[in-house]
Amino acid sequence: MDNFGLVVFAVESILLSIVILPRARKGEEMDNTVDGLIQRAMTEAKTGNKLKARNLLIKALEIDKNNARIWYLLSQVIDDVDKKIKCLEQAQKIQPDNPQIKEKLNLLKGPTPLPDFDKKPTIKKNKNRNIFIIGGIVSGGIIIVCLCLAAVVIGDYKETIGIATPRTQGATQASTLPTSTAIPQPTAALSALDALKEAISATLGDGNRNVRRLNSLTMDDIDGISVQFAINDNLNEDLIRLGARRDVFRILELVHDSRIGYSSVGIVGTFPMKDSYGNVTEGKVVSLLYKKATIDKINWDGFDYDNMFEIADINLNIDVFNQ
Repeated sequence: MDNFGLVVFAVESILLSIVILPRARKGEEMDNTVDGLIQRAMTEAKTGNKLKARNLLIKALEIDKNNARIWYLLSQVIDDVDKKIKCLEQAQKIQPDNPQIKEKLNLLKGPTPLPDFDKKPTIKKNKNRNIFIIGGIVSGGIIIVCLCLAAVVIGDYKETIGIATPRTQGATQASTLPTSTAIPQPTAALSALDALKEAISATLGDGNRNVRRLNSLTMDDIDGISVQFAINDNLNEDLIRLGARRDVFRILELVHDSRIGYSSVGIVGTFPMKDSYGNVTEGKVVSLLYKKATIDKINWDGFDYDNMFEIADINLNIDVFNQ
């Protein structure tokens, strides 16, 4: 029996060395290709293991340092902003026309500097337009009052001459019910990201500056959502800043309620800025990044808009919008 056991052990050892071990080594070699390392890094990043993801991507760069995708993904698992920018700049050298790389660089570098700005940029105030708006409101109010008085007079006249006004039994006021701003349910023709885009666009509305409010909404390879929108004008700087904070709050709330799997939300807000020569240019004045963990902490019913910029994980706003 002892000799038979030794023979079985020897056969098992030979099979292990000839069949099983070479297959295992072959599997390891496949995982250590550039594509294999990238896939493993993305898996680690999505589970929150950024350190392991960085090590895998650095290993991939040792094989192919001219791979823009590796540099881009590496920027997403590094916390230091300067190092993020360096990685993205390296990716941009390889793929200069890649829109995702440009968008992330713009977000991290903050607002685009405009030529010859004063140290404290001033927000454009359009006094003539404000007077026009107030005049329009007053005129509209007068017209409504006149129409109401006319309706009362006509009604009294009808009753006087014996004309009955027909009334429908059980009439409802369905037209006065408020419309819901909830995110539309995705269908075969409408993806979850498209549904989110429609919801944000509907919530922001048309705006008051004759520009499109929602400029873009994209999602990158590691589930980072980027939103760029135009900030509304208002009667003074405080109201403009409050409106921007409220818009950011609404955007984050819709992302949170969308049930889309995401890792972070980057938001860029634009507004017309005037330089010392009187030239006005649409510039990036709000630049914020919120991690999912930060967004999950927000009490949407009791949150104060004034803290919207303060809780951002990265805040690269120009000074006048942080006041």
